[in-house]
Amino acid sequence: MWIIIVVLVIVMLAIFSNQKHNKEVEKEHLAQGGFRKSFPTFTNYLENFYEMNFVNDTGKTFSYSKSIKDVNGNNGTLTVGVELNMRAEPMIYSKFKSAYRGEYLGISVAGINFDSIESIDKGINISIDKIKTQGVIDYSNSKNSVMSHPTSNTFQSDWEMLIKELSQSDSAETCNVFVNNFFVPDVINLNRFIENMDILKNPWKGTIEQGYGTKSIKEIHYIPPAFNHFFIGGYPDVYLWFQENASFGRVEIQIKIEKLTDEEVKAYFNNQLKVIEFYRSLINQYKREGNKLECIVDEY
Repeated sequence: MWIIIVVLVIVMLAIFSNQKHNKEVEKEHLAQGGFRKSFPTFTNYLENFYEMNFVNDTGKTFSYSKSIKDVNGNNGTLTVGVELNMRAEPMIYSKFKSAYRGEYLGISVAGINFDSIESIDKGINISIDKIKTQGVIDYSNSKNSVMSHPTSNTFQSDWEMLIKELSQSDSAETCNVFVNNFFVPDVINLNRFIENMDILKNPWKGTIEQGYGTKSIKEIHYIPPAFNHFFIGGYPDVYLWFQENASFGRVEIQIKIEKLTDEEVKAYFNNQLKVIEFYRSLINQYKREGNKLECIVDEY
């Protein structure tokens, strides 16, 4: 009897300790601007591949959703996000809610490498498959299901080859960050990026070789220190848009940064997650205003 009581006490203490730890983690995430800030590759993937919209962020969980129809043609909402388990480990979760059929939960999937698009996509599909097996939805991300589509494994492997080629260079880490957080989610054309990077190093090539590089890259004559050449090579049009709109106070992320002190600005651009946030905000606002990315794959 006493053994059972001792075991129960230990279990209760462990649960209480985990709950307390989760509360501390939750407060820390909220203080840093939200839980989703820690998962830039995942959130970019949901926004660009799954075309989902941000719903909420509690510091312990965050979610994205989109409207889809169930197998009977009724409207519903598919939600995908990340939540913490009892050990404060992040897991992908999903659910589908319909006014006609109620709410159905997918599997919570742990052990995800949130820096790997392949791992993220596998986790999302495993989670959603639980809902599909209940005969509620027959949903698949069409942007990933067609192998000939630019978001296919072939497209991703081309970028992975670039990462491998630069693995021993000083720009290896930067390349990896941009490929996984920007170029693959935004379906950027590798050849256009390479040509643009070449023009940045050899401007004369943009004037004598017709059709080499994109239009915007040839109009850039100065790059301030805040902008990485990888960003300029993949998004020269976004950079020009920023230049044109910054002085009018129209750039959302710039308005946010201008409220910071000099020390806070320095700390901001020394934080990789914040730098990713900076670039992603520019790209998303540019696209939200109806602009198509200049370096995007043609068929997309």
